[in-house]
Amino acid sequence: MAKTEATEPKVFQRKDSPNYWVRFSIKGQGQIRMPLGTADEAEALQLAQREHQRAVLRAEEGLLAVKSSFEKVAREYSADLKAQVAAGEAKPYVERDYPPIIERYFIAYFGKRPIDAITSGEIQRYQVWRKAYWVTGPGKDVRYIEYERGGKRLSRPAKHEQPTLSCLRKEASLLRSLFTYT
Repeated sequence: MAKTEATEPKVFQRKDSPNYWVRFSIKGQGQIRMPLGTADEAEALQLAQREHQRAVLRAEEGLLAVKSSFEKVAREYSADLKAQVAAGEAKPYVERDYPPIIERYFIAYFGKRPIDAITSGEIQRYQVWRKAYWVTGPGKDVRYIEYERGGKRLSRPAKHEQPTLSCLRKEASLLRSLFTYT
């Protein structure tokens, strides 16, 4: 197992709180700040070391140093896709088609669950949920789908039928790329 590069933890107090916080950086994951929940400096130093070690171990195992919700990572990924299109690194359909899929299906199902706690079984349950979304699931009562084209807000009637196999494959590929983005 490779050693993860990380800065030493720094304990500090914010002006708006008597409690201590810790900050440190882990290569590839940026700076991490977290509250320690104590105003006792000695206890804060012990907690800071413990949190630092925990984050480094998680990073060495290939996990995010701190637990991040699926929703947060999905929104970051969606913003990154839009930036790729703006930079000319991706085709325009990526910005038009993918963020609504991420929002309507992925975030609606996985929500605030920690992204690294989502198992293959959970993904299989998502696929069953997705097939039923427009027929018996949350989309059954949606009458119109609103979208933007050329700066105008438009709507179209919702189709209350199961998605095609090609649609499910495209969404599965997008979901895989979202998980590898983390």
